[in-house]
Amino acid sequence: MNLRVAFIDSGVNMDHPVFKSIKMSGITILDDGSVQQGIFHDNIGHGTGVVYNFIHYFDAVDCFMIKIFDREHEVDEQKIVYALKYILDYYPCQIVNISCGISRCSDIENMRSICNSLYNRGTIIVAAFDNDGSLSYPACFSHVIGVDLSTSCFKKTDLQYVESDLINVRGFGYQQRLPSLRDSYQMQSGSSFISPYVSALIAKCYQKGITDFDSIKNQLKEHAYIKYPAVSYLKNKLDFSIKKAVAFPFNKEMHALFSFSSDLNFEIIDICDYKFSGRVGKKVSDEIKIYHNKKDFIIKNIEDLDWNSFDTFIIGHTSKIELATGKEIKKALIKQCIAHKKNIYFYDMDGIDEGLLEIMNSTISYYSPVIHEGYVRTDQFGKLYEISKPILGFFGTSPKQGKMTTLLLTKNYLQSQGYFVGSLGTEPNSLLLGLDEQYNMGFNSTVQLAGDNAIEYVNGLMHNIELKNPDIILVGSQSQTVCMNSGNLGFYPHTQYEFLLGTQPDAFIININVFDENEYILRTVRFLESACGGTVLCLIVFPVQYDNYQGHLIGKGTIYSQEILKKEVERITKITNKPVFLLNDDTGKKIGELCIQYFGESDGEK
Repeated sequence: MNLRVAFIDSGVNMDHPVFKSIKMSGITILDDGSVQQGIFHDNIGHGTGVVYNFIHYFDAVDCFMIKIFDREHEVDEQKIVYALKYILDYYPCQIVNISCGISRCSDIENMRSICNSLYNRGTIIVAAFDNDGSLSYPACFSHVIGVDLSTSCFKKTDLQYVESDLINVRGFGYQQRLPSLRDSYQMQSGSSFISPYVSALIAKCYQKGITDFDSIKNQLKEHAYIKYPAVSYLKNKLDFSIKKAVAFPFNKEMHALFSFSSDLNFEIIDICDYKFSGRVGKKVSDEIKIYHNKKDFIIKNIEDLDWNSFDTFIIGHTSKIELATGKEIKKALIKQCIAHKKNIYFYDMDGIDEGLLEIMNSTISYYSPVIHEGYVRTDQFGKLYEISKPILGFFGTSPKQGKMTTLLLTKNYLQSQGYFVGSLGTEPNSLLLGLDEQYNMGFNSTVQLAGDNAIEYVNGLMHNIELKNPDIILVGSQSQTVCMNSGNLGFYPHTQYEFLLGTQPDAFIININVFDENEYILRTVRFLESACGGTVLCLIVFPVQYDNYQGHLIGKGTIYSQEILKKEVERITKITNKPVFLLNDDTGKKIGELCIQYFGESDGEK
């Protein structure tokens, strides 16, 4: 009995002389999912070359072609799903060869589920990665043999094996002469023509009685001339629950936590500070110029803390306090947490020595925001995920502009309208504030990545959010977006650029200051719109004035007069020709409405 192999492709030219002794049947799947029985002629030559590259190495087989694309060479996600479902329901076979794929998948879990059902039935799926270089579907699913090309494979039979749940096999992707239309041949290249060779090797495994997925992968590994070993990588997760928390000290990085405390999934009991800070005894609402919370807090002396009132201690940035006092405040707090068996959420890990870290590891639970190269996958060969969800980016022209506040107001409004919102923040409190992922690249950054590693890691965070199937993803950046001054490396926003490339927003909100010059605002708008091809939807004027000392915004700040703010809105509207709003309680609604309108009109383009 011959093996049965299904091909999902552009059809096959059965009139070509190379197929005269081959048994083949097939169908065409139309846009609505309906089936044309017995019709599967190839009009572009792609599927013809694919099938030939299979039968050239293994011809004792019954072949079945499911034609899903034609002259335009574009592969539709739903047609791949229809084809896989057809095989699951109507065509029991040993191997499915898919020499096509999609980089953006709107329903990843649906396609994965069907592939898993075929896997559970005992069918081996071999799928080529898209030649655009991205991680494509269904090739990157763990129960699919994902086939990629390698520039270091120089023979058609050269294979490299990768111990990975993403890419499994790499092969010869250079041009080769393959059968095409009528009785002609044409030069074709890419991973599409490697996968049928891999499928043929798997067919030979079946012929030898080797039929289970893991054993077949071992056979491919044995066949490969280069073997890439499995790599391990860390995952940065908050793996303990918080019910009641206290925070220390009260500084800018704590503001959003208290301004939006009513939205948290835990209760904040107290905010504490050092007794010489000048803030003990004051209301939080008096210290935050734009406060969005009906509940208020009194800043307490850390020495008066009731250690029995909470389960988690949030330790913010303490470097400035320690420098001013000459005391190791963070270490003292950690020792207290160990003594009272309290969880710790760290904003940074500065000043924690190996000895103390070892004690923490054996006594308490804690969250560390540190990201280093050990968290980056090294088995993707530069491939990235292309995110299928709309992405709205919140960027700015300086620090201290309320970018996180703007993002949270927008998130709250969209959620109030019934949208499922995914989010990625760059503040150390992002996870506390209910955002899905965190990349702490702001003040006292705990990110120890740069260049490609940074971009790949951020892209992976975006994919994690995408897997939750949100309606939209919000991403918030840090500080400025373009250089204010080229005379010092401190003004070079290279981490922001890496974040921009890793997130690839489709639209932007830009937070700006009253004192920003026209040209600087326009440079920021032009840069963002050109870097990713997205559109700036509006600009948000931060209504607080800080003292500017050598590029650093200092002091508590004061609210500009309404007259000044009105003039600034008019000025910026005129130079940008875009909507401009003040940052206030209505900002989220205004941005949300623009967002719904923009992505509603462009739905289906991404």
